Amino acid sequence: MDNNPDARMNGFPEDLLTSFSLFLAKEIHSFYQSDEGKSYYENWLKEHPEYQPAPAEEKTGA
Repeated sequence: MDNNPDARMNGFPEDLLTSFSLFLAKEIHSFYQSDEGKSYYENWLKEHPEYQPAPAEEKTGA
């Protein structure tokens, strides 16, 4: 029996989960960089205004 607590909890080796998470992160990033992903994100923000990014503060040369 594997003494690694992570392996016991989900049954998958850590290196497999790491590889899959890296693959998935690249796919998610690619989607949100595409026109379809950008449109999806814009529509999602309209439905969830609480997640609107804060407006950038103007820089003053004081």
